Amino acid sequence: MKKAVVALALFASCCVLTVSAEIPVKSGDAIAFLGDSINQQGNQAPGGYIHLVVDGLKAAGVEVKAIGAGISGHKSDNMLARVEKDVVEKALGK
Repeated sequence: MKKAVVALALFASCCVLTVSAEIPVKSGDAIAFLGDSINQQGNQAPGGYIHLVVDGLKAAGVEVKAIGAGISGHKSDNMLARVEKDVVEKALGK
C-alpha cells in the first residue's frame, strides 16, 4: 500500500511539473534531429516522431524549423563527421 501511495504521489508531481513547464524552444528556433534510422524514419514518414514534435509545438503556438539529419546505420563517429554539413549549415540556412 505504501509503495502505491508513493508511486501515485510521484506520478501526480510529474503531471503538475509537466503542465506548468515552459516550452524551452521559441518560434523561429531550429531543432536538429541528428541520428540513425530512427531519425531518418521519423522525418520521412508523415506520422513520424519528428513531424509529431513539430506539430505538437505548432499546436502550442511555437513554429520551429525541423532539421532531419538521420541516416540509417550511422553511429556517433559518423554523425560527428557530418554535423557541420548536415546540421550547422542547415540551421544557418547555408
